[in-house]
Amino acid sequence: MSRDDEDLRINTLYALTKRSPRVVLEEHSHCEVPAGCGGVVLRWLDPTLGVDGYLRVATLGQVAVWIDGAPVTNLWVQLSPGAHVIAVELVALPEEPSPFAFAFAPQTTEQPRPEIRPGRDWRWHGSPPEGWAAPETEVAAWAACKDGTTLYDALETNVGWRFRRIVESGIPPLRVMGPRVVLRGVLDVEPV
Repeated sequence: MSRDDEDLRINTLYALTKRSPRVVLEEHSHCEVPAGCGGVVLRWLDPTLGVDGYLRVATLGQVAVWIDGAPVTNLWVQLSPGAHVIAVELVALPEEPSPFAFAFAPQTTEQPRPEIRPGRDWRWHGSPPEGWAAPETEVAAWAACKDGTTLYDALETNVGWRFRRIVESGIPPLRVMGPRVVLRGVLDVEPV
């Protein structure tokens, strides 16, 4: 076999047709790849390590998210079953009240599962203490978040689309006020 034939055999999708009871081949295609439409991302997942999915976050400002005290650098995450502390920092918010929405959208090989909403015990603070994103930080004295559905309803279509998918899945937005606010909530993930 020549070197060219070996390269062709190694670089084919045939290498991805293997099956395993322990891992799942996940495929994502999207039109936002640098070369235009037609891009695809393939990765192997071990479902025994947790529930794979993506975070949905909608705000009128800029956002940073931490899960269990670790900063989130990619909205595709794998979460182990159980409770997870979600910490969110919103900056560059409007001075008047605005909506904020958050959900975790699990993915399975059979069918998409419904979005998982964090518990209704979201708390917020305008000037949080040092280490506020750490799971062990006590937030009982922080203010409880209020429903922001009326704020979402008042949004114009050119910004309301950011929230639509979360709100249509039954998760109401929260009311936040800028220019900076931090929020904490708990996300309970059930096993697949």
